[in-house]
Amino acid sequence: AILKSVYSMGIHTSIETSGYYSDEILIRLAKWTDLFLYDIKHVDDLKHIHGTGVSNKLIINNFKKLIENSASVIVRIPVIPGFNATEEDMRFIGQFLLEVNGFKEIHLLPYHRLGNSKVTSLGKAKKIKRKLLPEKELFDLKEVLTQFGFKVQIGG
Repeated sequence: AILKSVYSMGIHTSIETSGYYSDEILIRLAKWTDLFLYDIKHVDDLKHIHGTGVSNKLIINNFKKLIENSASVIVRIPVIPGFNATEEDMRFIGQFLLEVNGFKEIHLLPYHRLGNSKVTSLGKAKKIKRKLLPEKELFDLKEVLTQFGFKVQIGG
């Protein structure tokens, strides 16, 4: 109701999402959303399950539905060392995104440790001890996706 009200007042609306919920809800929200900031962590389902604990099938399906319904979408890829921070992973994601065809912009979100204390305080897991990705490697990943013809920026 709030989204619909704000949208009808002419205020720009956006939703930051992983897309991990009912497609019916997503399409209904799309009517009142100017921009989706849509996280895609991995397109390989087994790697996604291993890294996040859930399948990416719903996420991928919802992403495709947004594009089919002409929603404005910026894809955001959290770049996580040891999970999706290789050129091979980016080529795999880039190829998938190229086949979807309906958006042009990708934001690479560098891994950071800011959420570690929150996760620990919630008793959900031990602190994750991943190394931060060197800046050069992040720019190399950006170049891989740029070669597919996408506008790519680091951060977002």
